[in-house]
Amino acid sequence: MSADDWRRPQYVPGGGNAFLLFAAFGEFSAGMNVEKRHRSRGVPEGCEIRSFSRERHEDRFSAFLGGYLGRLIDEMAPTVARAVRGAPQMLIMSGEVEDPPDLAYLRDALGVVAAMFEGGAIAVLDATAFHWWTAEAWKRDVHDPDKPTPASVVTIMKSEDPEDPGRLWIHTRGMRKFGRPDIGVYGAPATAEEAVADLCSRFIEMQALGAVIPRGQAIRMRDLPAGMTCNLAGSLEDPDYNNVHIDLRWPPSR
Repeated sequence: MSADDWRRPQYVPGGGNAFLLFAAFGEFSAGMNVEKRHRSRGVPEGCEIRSFSRERHEDRFSAFLGGYLGRLIDEMAPTVARAVRGAPQMLIMSGEVEDPPDLAYLRDALGVVAAMFEGGAIAVLDATAFHWWTAEAWKRDVHDPDKPTPASVVTIMKSEDPEDPGRLWIHTRGMRKFGRPDIGVYGAPATAEEAVADLCSRFIEMQALGAVIPRGQAIRMRDLPAGMTCNLAGSLEDPDYNNVHIDLRWPPSR
């Protein structure tokens, strides 16, 4: 592993603090040890790991296994979901890393998650991205590449735009782990889904590598209409993102 792989070559200071929140469900009686093979120096500075038992902290378990997050794992893998719902323990790694100029903190955190799986985790929830991981998928998509893979730890979501029925709301979750805004495109026609997803992917990569998207930046992509500009909206308490976001509105038809 080269440290150069974890640089942020487009880094601009003042973009924001990175926030991490991973919840691992399983049985950890043998302990969890971060070793050289995990390619991690340990829990990132500013973060901590806390342990909870179902017997004493059922409310903590319910916070992650109820509602939308619970339905996600039920739909993803029913067998895994049943095991997770019966897991006696939960480890939570969370915290903020101040305006990180590189991605070494993320490499460390990803290695800790790998150690959680080896230590007894059945599944791990990346709560910033609304994504559940199994050990096999984590190893294949995140750990084995041994380089930053922003697209694998940020989720692009799609639903009907609540303010524009028949149109799409396409948005990301998970950019807060890079200290950058998520992306929300409102009012997109179904025919533009692929082009909007491509736009989101480009912004994910740019911001993960440290770029800050200027307010008022015009979108210029061949398959997207003129007139879309980047505006910063929302707050960290916004339940749709748990983050601020770059707000992009589809231009009205002329």
